[in-house]
Amino acid sequence: MAAAALLGHLFASPSMAAIAVLGRSANGWLEWKTEQGQTLDGAKRQSVKVAE
Repeated sequence: MAAAALLGHLFASPSMAAIAVLGRSANGWLEWKTEQGQTLDGAKRQSVKVAE
């Protein structure tokens, strides 16, 4: 299982980290974005395509 580290805390998922930051329900795969505006989900899918 992947883990996300944020502000000195370790979260089991991107969604749990997003919930902690936003204070509401959140899908971390869609909330976290690169500087170019790409979602974490999109960035992961792109890296998988490159690896294939």
